[in-house]
Amino acid sequence: MTFIRLQVKALLDRNAVLFAGLIFLGMGLFGAVQGSSPGHGGLTLWLQLEGMLCLYGVIVTELAKPSLIRDKQTKRLEFLLANGLSLKYLVRGYLVSLYLASLILWLPSLLFEGLQAFNHSMGSEFLLMLMILFIQSFLITWGLVNAILSRENLGRLNAIQYQTVLVNGILAGLSLAIYHHQSMVEYYLVTKLLLLIGVGLWLKRRRTVEGIVRSYY
Repeated sequence: MTFIRLQVKALLDRNAVLFAGLIFLGMGLFGAVQGSSPGHGGLTLWLQLEGMLCLYGVIVTELAKPSLIRDKQTKRLEFLLANGLSLKYLVRGYLVSLYLASLILWLPSLLFEGLQAFNHSMGSEFLLMLMILFIQSFLITWGLVNAILSRENLGRLNAIQYQTVLVNGILAGLSLAIYHHQSMVEYYLVTKLLLLIGVGLWLKRRRTVEGIVRSYY
């Protein structure tokens, strides 16, 4: 718990708050334009929330840069492992701290999107999708932590943000293809969750202590 608390405190610095403020301003401008456009159907709301997941991907990777990515690039992870901390403990610490800090910065945008949904009489649908969003964002964070730890070429970590958004976009596209074929939201949800879990498990299998020690530029 001490490790997680220190990580969250370090992540939520002045720059992170400013970054969240800029995101919220952008969401406000987008909402003003969206509010003036006709139609706000269920599929439109789902597409907006997929955009929120992409936004979460940007936030969590930005927060990973001064924490997990820096610790791996500076070999701090090797030092912690050599001093008796287990890999599972470190994974849990980075996962929880990144998820909590990202949620705090992401929350204003979610609340704003919720107000937009309630204004269009879609409050119940948004609450259901909000629960799914929390699950999917956790899986994205889990996959990101595994991806960073399994990456042996440290130079490739510089593009991790674009890769995270790209992978989520591809998974969303595949899920939406299932939705268009079956015309059922349940198929979309199950497909997206299974894809996220599958990618996370694949990355977890590649995550080893030996891989962290062998990392290079």
